[in-house]
Amino acid sequence: MKKILIILMLFLVASAFAQDDKQKNPGVELPDFVITGKENVSIQNSSKIKPDFVPIISEEFIKPIFSPEQLETKDLSNPVKEEINLFDSLNFYKGRLKVGAGLYTLPEAQVSLWQPFSSGLFNAGLSAYNKRAYVENSDRFGVRANASINYFVDADSKFLPGSELKVEGSYGINSYKLFASDFPTVRRSFGLGNASLQFNYLTSKILISSIKIEDEFASLNDVTYSENIIKFSGMSKLQLSNFAVGAHAKLISASLNNSIFSNAKFGFANIRPFIGLNMSDAFKATFGMDFEFYESKTIFNPYASIGIKLDKSISLFAEYAPHTEFSSVSSFLKQNGYLQADSSVGLFFDKRSSFRGVVKYEYGKYFEIDGGFEYTSSSNYPYFVPAATNGEFTLVSTDAKRFEGFINLLFHSGPYGMFYGSVHFSDTRDTVNNILPYSPALTANLNYSINFNKKYNAGVTVEFISGGYTDLTNIKKVDGLFDLGLNFGYRINEKFVWTLEAHNLINRNNYIWNGYKEFPMDIAAGFKYQW
Repeated sequence: MKKILIILMLFLVASAFAQDDKQKNPGVELPDFVITGKENVSIQNSSKIKPDFVPIISEEFIKPIFSPEQLETKDLSNPVKEEINLFDSLNFYKGRLKVGAGLYTLPEAQVSLWQPFSSGLFNAGLSAYNKRAYVENSDRFGVRANASINYFVDADSKFLPGSELKVEGSYGINSYKLFASDFPTVRRSFGLGNASLQFNYLTSKILISSIKIEDEFASLNDVTYSENIIKFSGMSKLQLSNFAVGAHAKLISASLNNSIFSNAKFGFANIRPFIGLNMSDAFKATFGMDFEFYESKTIFNPYASIGIKLDKSISLFAEYAPHTEFSSVSSFLKQNGYLQADSSVGLFFDKRSSFRGVVKYEYGKYFEIDGGFEYTSSSNYPYFVPAATNGEFTLVSTDAKRFEGFINLLFHSGPYGMFYGSVHFSDTRDTVNNILPYSPALTANLNYSINFNKKYNAGVTVEFISGGYTDLTNIKKVDGLFDLGLNFGYRINEKFVWTLEAHNLINRNNYIWNGYKEFPMDIAAGFKYQW
């Protein structure tokens, strides 16, 4: 039923788009992910979260999130040019097709479509991959479809000027085998879908608000497991001279059906009123209370955050924000696809202590560096342990503390290319000082790309995950992951590019989960076509 609903929603979105297909309005401002054609554009200011009245430092602030398209190098004819017109008919691409095949990739393909209309933007995509086996029964394949429509109210409108309405949906299936288990030939297909409706009114200097309704659903075919999570979240803030008042709210209703529970219901509510103090342009603070309601419990905690701007380049942020998060079974399946979901249950993750500090340095449009730390303690910190059945995992929790340090580096596109790097150090231990299983001490993701000229470009990627212990005895470790990759592009014309990608160039035996070897060296050739 969920699949039917989301397909119907995607059809309605596409129908609405088709009715306005021939209308053009260059006054609409496109989101950042839209791909431009010649790509001889200016370096844009990256999205930055200012030290405003934000009760909790967002992940987007400390760790920028990029799509694969955004990480590709852009051609820059003038690195200091200040203006860009994404609606230039010569530069705007409405679609992209990317196809590749290689040693183990047979094949993979991705198509994306963008179409602006009089008051918004329509986007749709379809991707699929097929990987042949590198050890017995390790073959896998997947497919995913998505669509969204953004509708923008004109900034000169008398009613909610500058507001945005967004409808989006997606559904995908990853199919693989638990090839290191006692049943290595059994195929598991993990289906995951999402549908949401969101309204944003963020342009007013006095009152801003945002509301989102979301439905996420997941299922497995090899065991009894299905889950549905309905979320309602909202935010509103009233700005009054040098202070602000507002609140965040979240409601979650989850249902779970597996071997232990038959249509079990779980509920969670969170209300977080706050007061913000704008003492100057260089110092802002937020204070509030966090109220949580779940499992017949009522929990409340104070929270506070501050933002200090030392100069135009350096900002400091800190927060104390104990809170509880609802973690669904599907969220753990995303982390570990070999989880025994038929005997698992969602978790109310109680972060009874939570501190975070961040220092951010920005140099104009050219680069930014941020780093900091986070400390969390919890009475039910979740982690994975081996199940009684070989090659499968169960979810348990314990009283534990986690300390994490991180640094993120972002050098925007320019004559010397683009670089993004993220490095995290962490230490997660229980009350007797044992490191929790599958909690790597170091993770890193580094990406560099450069255009040599108008025809040739290249990139280097490094992904590293240190090996974690396999159980609480802290005796055996997995080997972890080190994946060195290269990619090359040869541009035939403005629309067509030949591509060559290589992964795990040193052909290392990588293991993130005990018994499950990751892909060996793979080289894939293909093309990218934009129109």
